[in-house]
Amino acid sequence: MEYEWIPFSISFRKNIVKIYRNICYNERKRKRGKTMKKFAMGILLCLISMFSFAKEYKMLIPSGLPTIALASMMEETKEIDGASLHYLLPKANDAMMVEMMKGSPDIAVIPSNLAAQLYQKQGEYKILGTLTSSSFYILGQNPLSELKELKGKKIYAFAKGLTPDIVLKTILKRNQLEKEVNIQYLSSPIEALQMHLKDKNSFVFLTEPMITQAMLKNKEIKILFSMAEEWKKQFPETSGFPQAVLVLKKELLGKDEFLKELEMSLQESVNFLYNSPRRREVLAKYGFPFSEETLTSLLKRAGIQWTSIYSFKQKENFEQYYKILMQENPKTIGGRLPEDSIYAK
Repeated sequence: MEYEWIPFSISFRKNIVKIYRNICYNERKRKRGKTMKKFAMGILLCLISMFSFAKEYKMLIPSGLPTIALASMMEETKEIDGASLHYLLPKANDAMMVEMMKGSPDIAVIPSNLAAQLYQKQGEYKILGTLTSSSFYILGQNPLSELKELKGKKIYAFAKGLTPDIVLKTILKRNQLEKEVNIQYLSSPIEALQMHLKDKNSFVFLTEPMITQAMLKNKEIKILFSMAEEWKKQFPETSGFPQAVLVLKKELLGKDEFLKELEMSLQESVNFLYNSPRRREVLAKYGFPFSEETLTSLLKRAGIQWTSIYSFKQKENFEQYYKILMQENPKTIGGRLPEDSIYAK
C-alpha cells in the first residue's frame, strides 16, 4: 500500500497531523479497521519521537536593510540541512546588543565593528561574510557644498559606538570636524529623522530605508554627503567599509552542508530582492510597503550584496577596515586587532 509523502519542515507537527489524517483516510477507504488505525498511530508516535528533538537554530536579523535584504529568506527558508530556523527580529540596537551579549543567536547580522568586539570578549562568533556595505549618508534641508560647512552644526545620528557612528566620527575627525559638530544620538534612525523634521536647521545621518522615507515625508530633505565617497577620499586604498556582516557560532563551522545551504539561501534572498516581481508583496509583510519606483531608488543606495568571506579579497577588505579603526579609535573593535581566527574557515 502506498501513501502520499508529505515533506517535513519547521512546522513538522502540522505535517505529522497531515500524515496521520492521510493514513486514516486510506484506512477508511480500504476498510482495514483497527489494524490500520494502530499502524497509523504507531507511525505518528515514531515521527513525534524522531522530530521532537530536531535541532533549531536562532538567526537574528535587525530592522532596516538586513530585514529588507533577507525578507525572502525569512518567508521561504524555514529549515537548513534538516535544522529549523527561528528568526529573531529586534527593532532597536539595544535589543540586538542584549541578544548578542547573551549569545542567544546561533547566526546573526550585526554591525561589522560589533563582530570584532564580540570576538575579543567571547571568541564565540565567526564572520561568514558581508550583507551590506558603504551605505551611510548625511541629509539636510539646507544645501551645503562641502563637508567643512558642517562646522558648528547639529547632526542627529543613531547607533552610538557601532558601525554607523564609527564611520561618521572617522570622517569628521579626518576633516578636523570631530569637536566642531554637535552630534545628538537617538536610539534608532526613525527617531533621528523625527528630531530632524522638528529642527529644520539641523542635519541627519541615515542609512536606507530611512533615507527614502525621509525624502518622501519632506521634499526639502536632500542627500548632501555620501559616506562611501568621503571614506574613499580619506582611504583611497580601500573599496569601502563593511556595514552589516553575518556571523555564526564556531560550532557551525564544521557543518559543510549547513553552511552551503545557508549561503545559498542568503544569495537567493538578495537575488529575489533585485529581480522578483513578488518582492514588494514580501517586503510589505515585514513593514516595508514600497512603491516600485521607491524601491528601485532605495536599492541604488542600499549597498545590499551577499559577499562570502571566501570571496576574492574579502578577508583583506576586513583587515584593512579593522586596521583603520585601530588607528582611529581602538575601543571600537575591542582594543586590539582581531586575530585571523575571527573569520570562518
